[in-house]
Parts: sequence; C-alpha cells; structure tokens
Amino acid sequence: MSRIMIGADPEMFATYTDSGKVFAMPPIVLRRDYEVFFEENEDHPIFMRDDDGGFLHEDGSAFEISIPPSDDWRVLFDQCHNLMRLFEDKVLAGLPPSVVDMKLAMLPTIAWQVSRWEWEGGDFINSTRFGCNPDKDAWGEFAPPLEFDVMDASRHDERYAGGHLHFSVPGNDEISKRPLQAVESLVFTSGLAAIAYSKNQELEKRRAIRYGKPSKYRVQNYPNGDIGIEYRTPSCSWLGSKDLAEKVFSWGRRGIQNLFLDGALGKVIDLKVPVANAILSADSEMALELLKEVEMRI
Repeated sequence: MSRIMIGADPEMFATYTDSGKVFAMPPIVLRRDYEVFFEENEDHPIFMRDDDGGFLHEDGSAFEISIPPSDDWRVLFDQCHNLMRLFEDKVLAGLPPSVVDMKLAMLPTIAWQVSRWEWEGGDFINSTRFGCNPDKDAWGEFAPPLEFDVMDASRHDERYAGGHLHFSVPGNDEISKRPLQAVESLVFTSGLAAIAYSKNQELEKRRAIRYGKPSKYRVQNYPNGDIGIEYRTPSCSWLGSKDLAEKVFSWGRRGIQNLFLDGALGKVIDLKVPVANAILSADSEMALELLKEVEMRI
C-alpha cells in the first residue's frame, strides 16, 4: 500500500440573524467596521493562526482554513476544529451578539442578504463575485463551460462553502502523469460518499448548481515538490460531522489506492452517468447504492 497524504481547505461562514433568518456575514465587515485584528495577505487576509502551521483566512464571503497535510484524516479534522474554536473564542465572542453569531456555520449553502450589501464597493467586491480563481472539470459534459470565469453575484441571494480535499502520493509521479484519472477515482469514492452520508441534501443540491458538480478539481504543486489533486466537489458538510469526514476521507484514500494506483478505475467507469446524476441531484439513496456497487467491483 502506498503512503497517501491528505489535506483539506474547508470553507465556513460567520453568520448573523435578521428577522429569524440566518445570513452569511462577510469577513471584510469584521475587519473594516469592527477593527478585528488581521494580517495583510493580498485578497486573503489572515485572521487566526495556530501553533501547528494552520491558519484561518478570508475567502470572499466565507472563511477558509489552510492546514498542513497528514496521512491521518483525524489530525486534519481536529486541527480544523481547533482553529475554529480559537477564532470563535478570541474573535467572535468579543463582538456584540447583535452583530454576529458566536459560532461558525459549516453549511454547503447559506442565505445572502442582497439588500444589505449590494451597494458596497471597494474591497467588498471579493464578497460579491464568483469564480475569481477558476477550477477545472474532468467531466465537462456534466458541467458546461460558464460564459465568464468571473460572475457578478452581488444580487445572488446565496453563498456556498466547499470542503476541498487534497491527495498526493509522496515519491510517486502518477498523479502528474494522469491527473484526470485521479480526479475520476475520487468522483467514484469521495464524491459519492459526500452525498451518500450527508444530512444536508437540499443544501448540497443547491450548491451543486455551480460548485458541487461531480468532477471539479485543480492540480496542485505542493511546497515539498509533490504534485497532487485538489478535489473541489464535496461541500464543507464533512467538517460538521466526524462520521461523515471518516467516510469522505476513507473512501478518497481507497479511490487513490484501488481505483487509481491499482488500476481498478476501468471496473467502475461504466457507472459514470448515474454517479454524476446522484451527485448533481444530491440523491443520497442513489449515491449509497452506487457506493455499494463500487465496493463490490473493487
């Protein structure tokens, strides 16, 4: 068995409640209007660091965590939650509850209050557009190219949070040679598991319109020289559930090892269309049945 390194950079939201409805609170508001401490970092100001090399930074309308990779998903999960707790305790708890809720929200889709933010300008633009850093899609037929890479979302009434997964194999250059097959291997495993075991099906489905399509990815060149895959389809739901995180990461490991490295991808490729449909429709029952079929074949 190969040593497989895994990583994650999940997104989450600060929130506020208005007339009983929960909305995303743009990070820029905290640093601009309430003088929350941050480190300058171009379009991604850093709000919190831990002692293990992780940090929480601004990413448009959401916050995003960046942490070092590990070969144990539990280490990643715990570090993400430690960073979130630090931010909640040291930042959110110091602000009035009327301004922002005290806990970060790990939801695939959340409401955006267009009427409150649509006339903001300057740096706020990063909170009101989609697609600033375009990703790629291995199965283009299930995700037709967008007319524009960057989309004005100032009047769009929702925002979306990804739970992006990273996989690399130290000392092995197969991902750099066959990145699309690596992505496909994750679609049949992590992609299905993220839907099969999620408790947020309706929110997953709404996110799938743009960000949850089956085979969204980026090839990544990591600082240690390894080349890996960032699988961008799963939402941040796994961050809110250790059981779901175990399924998503364990299946992803099997995807890279069994389907990709061991060559079993050909045994499941005929399931491509139903797998894509299950993910796009966030059909948990269909996704679970397909996972069982994949397991039987490999």
